Amino acid sequence: MEKITQIGSQLLEEKLRELFRDRTGSIKEVAKAASYGDIGYENAEHDAADAALRLAEIRLSSFQRYLATCAVEETPVDPTVIGFGCSVDVIDMDRDEIQVYRIVGEKEPDLLSAEYPDLPGMFISYKSPVA
Repeated sequence: MEKITQIGSQLLEEKLRELFRDRTGSIKEVAKAASYGDIGYENAEHDAADAALRLAEIRLSSFQRYLATCAVEETPVDPTVIGFGCSVDVIDMDRDEIQVYRIVGEKEPDLLSAEYPDLPGMFISYKSPVA
């Protein structure tokens, strides 16, 4: 089983629900486009809706497979221990800036950064040499 943080699990479950809604909308769009008549070469609406449905199916399947192979791991309670699930504040003394790093599961940095670009901080896999 692959480790995943609690927040990562929650965000990915939320994304999964959103993808189910997108898929349902895509199915309705395919049906609506098919109602316009010939679903052959001359029905661009059907082709576009069908492509959107295929993309939704691929993303949905990918998220389902990933979540099925994950196990939520708890964040350490001891504040003196830095490890999986922790957030670390790094202070750049030269620039007087604080950067937040979160130590997460192996695939979480890519998934969370891509799907939730507004989340604060940077995500680092616990398998990264930096972590």
